[in-house]
Amino acid sequence: MTKPKFTMNAFVLVMVIFSALILFVTVKLSGIAGREAINSYYEIEGTPYWIRYSSVLPNGIYNGKDKTSDLLLEGTFGYDWGAVVSGNYLYINEYASSSFGNMYSTLVRVDLDTFEKQLVAKDTVIRGRCASGEIVCEKGLILPLNHPDTNRMTRLYSLTGESRALVTFIDPATGETVYREYISEEQERHFDSLFLERTLGEVKG
Repeated sequence: MTKPKFTMNAFVLVMVIFSALILFVTVKLSGIAGREAINSYYEIEGTPYWIRYSSVLPNGIYNGKDKTSDLLLEGTFGYDWGAVVSGNYLYINEYASSSFGNMYSTLVRVDLDTFEKQLVAKDTVIRGRCASGEIVCEKGLILPLNHPDTNRMTRLYSLTGESRALVTFIDPATGETVYREYISEEQERHFDSLFLERTLGEVKG
């Protein structure tokens, strides 16, 4: 009588182990698939460096986009118009999340020799360069990915800052702010034509 019972217990044990093994393999394969899906590189124009977004490896600035590339500076950084190279410095948006889960941006300057990072301005995003070459930034901009129209926490967070957006022009050679101007919602809708497609002199004038 005991032998069939032992055999049944052994069978159940084997099935449990087998099920656990299948679950482990399934999760592992799903993780691998997820890694491949979230592993993107974006070139920093004018440099040999790349911005990497990955679900497994650290996000940051790398010296290439292959498996042997080295992480030079960890962080979640912008690219394209969110990064400006001037001489040996990289001005770039760095993104992080608040305790409420909202994303915000800080403007940092990275030394491309040492990869030391310096904070330039909080709650600020690079919008591009104006026609005369200055970096155009905006402070107080609620990032679209925070869904400001429906996200109550985003609206609450915005109330703690400036009620108007502030446009800042930065000299890329020195990192110094050379002009500031508060803008209205109407000006925000025509941002490119008002600030990016004109020289600093025209903006001031």
